[in-house]
Amino acid sequence: MKYKYCSECKKAYLKSRLEKDKCIYCGNACEVVEVKRNRQYYLGYGVMVLGAVIMLILRLLNFNTVLLWVIGIFFILLGGFLVIAASNKMAKSAAEIVKGDKTEENGD
Repeated sequence: MKYKYCSECKKAYLKSRLEKDKCIYCGNACEVVEVKRNRQYYLGYGVMVLGAVIMLILRLLNFNTVLLWVIGIFFILLGGFLVIAASNKMAKSAAEIVKGDKTEENGD
């Protein structure tokens, strides 16, 4: 995934496909960093799919047990939380990559 890092704002955030290489906060130029998706990111989507499958099976089997519906919704929300947390970790690692590159350039 591509992240943008603004050295003025000290922020890293996800880059959309058509977005220019300027900071959305201050308008200065940003560095684009490629960050590999982590396991938590994939786990989050897996948990969301599991919740959706539970909901689909309940619908097809005509179960109206409220507890099972709550469990399905819980898995979907938990998966979303895991994906957001993983995205935040990847943004932090993008910032660390840029900061590490800058210290190597200054050290040489």
